[in-house]
Amino acid sequence: MAYLITKSMYPSHKAAVKSTSQGIGILGVSEVKEGNLDEAYANKVKFMVLFQGIKGFEYSIDINSTVIEALGLLGISPPE
Repeated sequence: MAYLITKSMYPSHKAAVKSTSQGIGILGVSEVKEGNLDEAYANKVKFMVLFQGIKGFEYSIDINSTVIEALGLLGISPPE
C-alpha cells in the first residue's frame, strides 16, 4: 500500500482551506491499495488538471510508502 500526497496552492481569492503568505494551501492524502498505484496516480492527475484554469494554481503529487513497506525495501524486518 502506498500514499499519494497531493499539495495544492490556490490564489487566496479563489478558495479557502488554509491561508499562507502565498495563497491557500491544501494537503490531501489518498491511501492506495497494492497494485493500484498507476491507476490512482493517473486519476489524481486528471482531477488536478481540472484546476489548471485558475491563474496561479500549482500542485505536486508525491508517492510515499508505509513504514512497513519502506523497511521491507531495505531488507529490515519491522519491530514486533
